[in-house]
Amino acid sequence: MEKLNLLKAVAAELEMENPRGLARYLSDDFVYSGAIPEPLSKHQYIEFMAAIKQALPDWSYAIEAIKDLGHNVIRLLVQPQGTHMGDLILPGMEPISATGARLVLPHEIVDYTFKDHKILEIVSWTSSGGGFSGLLTQLGADLTRIFWSMLGLPQTERETRERAPAREAVLA
Repeated sequence: MEKLNLLKAVAAELEMENPRGLARYLSDDFVYSGAIPEPLSKHQYIEFMAAIKQALPDWSYAIEAIKDLGHNVIRLLVQPQGTHMGDLILPGMEPISATGARLVLPHEIVDYTFKDHKILEIVSWTSSGGGFSGLLTQLGADLTRIFWSMLGLPQTERETRERAPAREAVLA
C-alpha cells in the first residue's frame, strides 16, 4: 500500500502547475527512460516535466489500470493527454509555440521501480505514435530536424558545408 500512496502523491504533484516538488519522491540515482530518445536523471526529469506542464497545463497521464508486479515494481496503464496552451521550451530544441491543440497519445505501460521508499526508476513502454516523438508529431514538429539538432548534427546544406572538413585535409 505504501507504494500506491507514493504513486498517488507523485500523480498529484504532476497535476500541479509546477511539478518541481517531485524531487522528494525520487531517489538521488533516479532514471527515467523509454518515452524519450535518451534516459533522464532526476534533475533532467523534473525539468522536463516542468516544461511539459508549462506547455500543456492540463497534462495528465489518465491512469486506467494499476498492477503490482512484485520485486518493488508497480505497472500502470496510462493514456497521456493535455492541451497545448503554452510554448514548449526544451534544451536543444527550438520552442514550439502554443497551438491550442488537444493531444491524446496512445496508451503506454509505465513501470515504477521503488527503492528505500522512493522511486528509483520509471520506464515507459510506448507504442507507435506515442512517447515524446508522438507528442512532437501531434504538435506538427519536424522530428528529423529536432533530433538532428539534439545530436548536434547539421540541419541545413550550409551547415553541412561549414562543418565538412576541407577535401585536402581528408586526403592528407
